[in-house]
Amino acid sequence: MSAVRRALLVVIALLVGMVPALAVAGPAWACSCAMATTAEHVERADVVARGVVTGIDRSRVAGSSTDPVLTTVRVSRVWKGPQQPEFVVSSEASGASCGLELNTVGQEIILFAQAEGSGWTANLCNGTAPAASELVAG
Repeated sequence: MSAVRRALLVVIALLVGMVPALAVAGPAWACSCAMATTAEHVERADVVARGVVTGIDRSRVAGSSTDPVLTTVRVSRVWKGPQQPEFVVSSEASGASCGLELNTVGQEIILFAQAEGSGWTANLCNGTAPAASELVAG
């Protein structure tokens, strides 16, 4: 058997050996949000409020981008939802998993949150973002 033929057989065996590994591997997910208008975000949200981030609790993050981060928001105005002085919202640890990318205590935001159990959740896809004039007009 020639060296070229042996090398070709080795390559084929390696490729055939990879097929089961590819079949077992799960899909890779990254955050991908459908574009939505502010009006659509408002419609889907249980809470729409303006406030300041007063705390970011990353104590439950163990290394996965989907681990929960709790963000506390002191509210200055509520447009939709319960009138309360603050909300604590849960989100994934990383923007790669659609988690909020709020890393600064003192940052003013517009919060769009959904009720989940006895708490609140928010993510990159629901409209939560730093306060900007186009979000807070009116």
